[in-house]
Amino acid sequence: MLSDGYWEELHERGGLRSVGQSGLSEGLNRWLYRTGKRTLTRFTREIDLTRIFEAGAGTGYWTSYWLARGARRVDGCDLVPVAVERLSARFMGRGTFVVADLAAESPPLPDSYSTVTAMNVLLHIRDEDAFDRAAANLARLVDRGGHLLIADPVLLAGLPVLADTSRTRPLKRYVDVMREHGLELADLAPTTVLGADPIEARGRWERRVSRGWWRLVKAADRRGLGRVAGLAIYLLDPIALRTGWAPTGKFLLFRRPRATSSD
Repeated sequence: MLSDGYWEELHERGGLRSVGQSGLSEGLNRWLYRTGKRTLTRFTREIDLTRIFEAGAGTGYWTSYWLARGARRVDGCDLVPVAVERLSARFMGRGTFVVADLAAESPPLPDSYSTVTAMNVLLHIRDEDAFDRAAANLARLVDRGGHLLIADPVLLAGLPVLADTSRTRPLKRYVDVMREHGLELADLAPTTVLGADPIEARGRWERRVSRGWWRLVKAADRRGLGRVAGLAIYLLDPIALRTGWAPTGKFLLFRRPRATSSD
């Protein structure tokens, strides 16, 4: 769980707006991130934390998370030079960070990691050719037996949407492009059921329930009850996850097979 000091630091830097859901209060966002972190911890219990590379490291929110989980080292990249400067200063001795465009032809990225992460990064790559290049660059970083963790609004149902700053894509799009680069889908799970604006539904009933719930959450937040709504989400989300309902973002875990005797 994040300390209050960390949230204060994010607020001072303006970072809370970049890691939280826009339009929601800080109190609600705190609970949403606690909920997401708990789900992620359960989802990634078996991955190797020896060396991690974080694409789009941003404010360092997830860098701190992985180090707290016991990662020996977390390297990463970001498109914004000032973000890389802050990351390098903050995590000196525990990671190296570089300025790089993940969708470039040959970005200055290092080699082979046990775990590579892209947390809500690929959805902001709107061009499909750029998406393919980013996928190839991410896959190149994954060592034999290693994993690539992606958090994105991956669609299991519904139609893709191209917005001003993002693009949703179906699961098959991710699976196909990663297979081209030697990675296989090992696992998939919702990031949350109750803690985000629903992006898809398997039917009319599911759509009504998920959208109605989120309207209630936002209404409570507007009335100063964001912390209460957040706590309710935190307590109820594990139950909702057991239903297999996945109206929001997804965690995808890809794996590169280990070398065989013929390799």
